[in-house]
Amino acid sequence: MSSALLTATGSTHGMLVANSAFRHTPIFHMYNWGMTQKFNYGDCGPSKITATANALFFYGSRYRNATFILYQRDRPDAADPLAMLWYDADVAGSWFHKLSLDKSFPDVRGAWVSMRSSWRDPNGLFVAMKAGKMTGHASRMPLHRLDIKF
Repeated sequence: MSSALLTATGSTHGMLVANSAFRHTPIFHMYNWGMTQKFNYGDCGPSKITATANALFFYGSRYRNATFILYQRDRPDAADPLAMLWYDADVAGSWFHKLSLDKSFPDVRGAWVSMRSSWRDPNGLFVAMKAGKMTGHASRMPLHRLDIKF
């Protein structure tokens, strides 16, 4: 939506700054993806592939963060034709050098943590855990409640 507004009107009309936390959306995506696939929260029903993460190209450009662009460029879904809208071939470097291997996302409604042995080793270890109330969303699979403090 922000990209469409920018293209049509020359402005994102504040959509990228209305919520100060929105600029961290690419970080969530990066830590949610393990060695072979995304972290399965186990409470969202059957897997549905709705879109690529190629918006990270756009966010990287707008937030002036090359890490987002470089990360998405390494992903298999980067070859999506719509990626051409935001792709920037001038960005160079390695995305993983400044990122910690572990990250916690505290939230009283559903905190989660991501841990890995490496960002680049396909045989590395990836562990993610979610804790919080098991109500108020699409619970499809019985899960044990975990009381983990972050």
